[in-house]
Amino acid sequence: AEKYINNDEIDDRISQIKGHYSLTSTKYDTILPFFYEKGKKTGYAVVALDGKYGIMSTTGKATIKCEYDDIGLYSADVIPVYRNDEWYYITAKGYRKLVPDTPMDFVGAFCDGYATACKDDVYGYINKSMKEFHFEYQYSGSFANGVAAVQKDNKWGIINTSFKTVIDFELDDILLDEYGFCS
Repeated sequence: AEKYINNDEIDDRISQIKGHYSLTSTKYDTILPFFYEKGKKTGYAVVALDGKYGIMSTTGKATIKCEYDDIGLYSADVIPVYRNDEWYYITAKGYRKLVPDTPMDFVGAFCDGYATACKDDVYGYINKSMKEFHFEYQYSGSFANGVAAVQKDNKWGIINTSFKTVIDFELDDILLDEYGFCS
């Protein structure tokens, strides 16, 4: 419109609808969506550079450098990481904090008190004491708002943090995001 009519009203409208963005970082190959824990103002995203993974805060600062073969979300003051053929948890400063009692094929972020874990191709959950719960699933998703998606016998269901079935194993598919949370 401003090409055809020189009008202050048009200039004002264009100024109002212009978008605003800020550049957080350009140094990563991949930046996954930010995750915010309940009650926390700062969010975190998994980032990748040259095939190695780290964590970035919403401020754009690298919380954990990209030096891990795989990494999960920063939540409950720990971060699940995979390096040297081992899954374990580190602090935000990179110190080893929690190590599963038995080797795991995968460990996820702690949400609602539990983290999803996989051992010998069977999924279940662990708590921060590394106690294992219900290793009986083909897949177990992360808990969010007290529920998680789980798969058993090629069917999906929803469980709560008491490991009680909320939706029976009758669904053919469930939509999961990058972090294993269900919709």
